Amino acid sequence: MPDGLPFAFEMRPDGTAGSIRVVRSNADPGETSACIRGPLLTLLSLFDGRRDADGAFFQRRIDVNGDTVAILALHNALEASELTMADILGLPRQLDPLLQTALSIAGHWRPVEAYP
Repeated sequence: MPDGLPFAFEMRPDGTAGSIRVVRSNADPGETSACIRGPLLTLLSLFDGRRDADGAFFQRRIDVNGDTVAILALHNALEASELTMADILGLPRQLDPLLQTALSIAGHWRPVEAYP
């Protein structure tokens, strides 16, 4: 769940049937097993493997709550998936280099307080 934004990512790791959806952050979490909160750029870099999840946790860039087994399963699924930012956004993989450049620029221009 990105800090201070009106949306969240709902991830359901389930092999080839797994999914990532964007939902309202105030939506009923229903059967959510775990919640990972942090700055949007940090979460996106975790999804596509540019940032190490363990490092982000121990540096306190993310806050993790819920079922530890579910969190570890998600961690392992993300590492094995080789997702690209284009995959996450539902765009053709050919656009991934452009998306990576845009995220890199956004990361350099971010306010210091928004991304520790």
